[in-house]
Amino acid sequence: MNINRIALIGFMGSGKTTVGLFLSKELSYPFIDLDCYIEEKEGEKITKIFSDKGEDYFRERESFYLNEVIEDYEKVIISTGGGIILKEENRKLLKEKSFVIYLYGNFDTLINRLQKEEEFKKRPILKRDIKEVKEIYEMRQKYYRETAHLILGTEGKNPNLIVKEIIKGLQAYGKM
Repeated sequence: MNINRIALIGFMGSGKTTVGLFLSKELSYPFIDLDCYIEEKEGEKITKIFSDKGEDYFRERESFYLNEVIEDYEKVIISTGGGIILKEENRKLLKEKSFVIYLYGNFDTLINRLQKEEEFKKRPILKRDIKEVKEIYEMRQKYYRETAHLILGTEGKNPNLIVKEIIKGLQAYGKM
């Protein structure tokens, strides 16, 4: 595990990008939102990749770019997509090469947050029935938990408080 590479995992709406930006500023580490990185490298939006080339293609590229970021950056904050943990190779890579923080939120809270976003319906997973989305959320819990070095609940917390908890978690590992 490399404590200087910090990967934020969790379901969509858990605050990975927001917390990642705050943490990046606090630690003076570069910040990479992996979904944005993929869009930049592929030259198209994730929704278009999903619709034109399918989820399997997207997941393969996601793994490729995760590996690229981990190889290219010694110090970095990575905000991952919610489905990054679906592939065992990604879980293993994250756990071995970075300090993984699972930002946990209950399903209803996350969906409420997402519904306030302008981009809400553009997320590929949200084109499905809400019951199916909840099943996906529940299925992923096991993978988030087994991949994480640190699990932080986000309910009722602002990003500054979450960053303070992350710093304490890093210090508890004795690496900071």
